[in-house]
Amino acid sequence: MDILETWTEVLLRLRPLLEPIFVAYGVTPDQAQEMVEEACLILISKRPRRQDPEGWILRTVIESCRKLREEAEVEL
Repeated sequence: MDILETWTEVLLRLRPLLEPIFVAYGVTPDQAQEMVEEACLILISKRPRRQDPEGWILRTVIESCRKLREEAEVEL
């Protein structure tokens, strides 16, 4: 992500990748929004800047989906 690129542009590029992940893990739209927001906030706070912010967000969201699924399985 270069200095001229906005977070909106990054998220628009990630959307087609994230949507099927959320569907596969049974994540609700509210949960999905929370996961993406949390990942972005963590990424923004990281220093130094990540080389591949899109990949980092994608990996972080997938890990959040896995944790959510594991928690749901434990509750059953």
